Amino acid sequence: MIPHFNIFPAKDGFWIDATDSVVEGIWDHSSTGSHILYSNWSPGNPNNDGNQDCAATVRWANFDWDDDQCYANHSFTCEKNAMTKLKYGC
Repeated sequence: MIPHFNIFPAKDGFWIDATDSVVEGIWDHSSTGSHILYSNWSPGNPNNDGNQDCAATVRWANFDWDDDQCYANHSFTCEKNAMTKLKYGC
């Protein structure tokens, strides 16, 4: 798989496939529901400040992870098979 970065402007980072919306503090992949085995949280995170159930890499933390409200404005990445032709957007 290869990442494809969205060309639209972001607040300050990119959404990643992570949520704790099912059980607070238990981070799972949004796409599959499987538990996340690797993490790269920025210092003090995740902190659930204001019911933050989604995760993004953020510029202010050198692109380490931060939890954020799921409606926040971040760009996103798409994961596609390397043999799939990339199109505009996902």
